[in-house]
Amino acid sequence: MRHVDHGEAPAPRQVGAVLGLRSRPLTGPGRYHLLLARDGRPVQHGWWRIEEIARGKFRSWVRGYVGMAGARVTLTDEDTGDVLGTWPERS
Repeated sequence: MRHVDHGEAPAPRQVGAVLGLRSRPLTGPGRYHLLLARDGRPVQHGWWRIEEIARGKFRSWVRGYVGMAGARVTLTDEDTGDVLGTWPERS
């Protein structure tokens, strides 16, 4: 078996920068945080690096938990702190 030296593997920050992931390492959570809470307590979390995927998961979770009393789904951009979506919407 022949050994091929590919040099040093890039650090996670370098890979993230190439992929447009800012300074988040690939091993850490994604930028977009999805939270399902019931009666104010966390029930389920998810993190995604791509906004479109996170928004799709948000819609999926809303459909999946529409019948759960006291449920609240929130999508947040962890880099900016902006809330991108909440369900149910506040009146």
